Amino acid sequence: AVHVGGDIEVPLLHRAATPEEYAAIARNGEISHVVEMRAMAKPTTDGALPVLVELKGADQVYPLYGALALTDQRPLAALLARQPDGSYGALAHRVLLQRAGLKVGDRLIVGKAQFLITAAIEREPDSTTQVFALGPRLLMSQEGMDATGLVQPGSLVYHSYRIKMAPNADRAAAAAALNAEFPNAGWRIRQL
Repeated sequence: AVHVGGDIEVPLLHRAATPEEYAAIARNGEISHVVEMRAMAKPTTDGALPVLVELKGADQVYPLYGALALTDQRPLAALLARQPDGSYGALAHRVLLQRAGLKVGDRLIVGKAQFLITAAIEREPDSTTQVFALGPRLLMSQEGMDATGLVQPGSLVYHSYRIKMAPNADRAAAAAALNAEFPNAGWRIRQL
């Protein structure tokens, strides 16, 4: 089986899981929490126009399965780290670089935060799970995502909790148990 991002995925729209929901999800294995939303990114170069991007805020364990194909082999945490000048590292899909006339080392402003493009994304292991894809990907840390100020109550934000389960675990049973425990959570659990 091809695991795209995890064994099961618990998606939530507009909100993060509550502590109780998160604890229940975490009982099933290792979790990776990814936040996705659409935003405008403004290159800091003179005369450059803003470009629509798909932001992805990744946590420390992303990706659970597979690997990002990047132009830089340093660890993800190093590439996404906060820079000495207060900006955050970010990974830009090569389509974004082409479309906006950008290169690695250039800067973008998203919301209230500035990002330094530290590497180009050639391929994401979980790109097929995207709910929507209107713009090219800009991948950042969750700290960077928070710093944009764009994640507000009611904003169109997708939270995805992907679970890496034990090899012999029953994914259908795990999903059914979560649904039974939180019947009003509003998630639609997917087995990947």
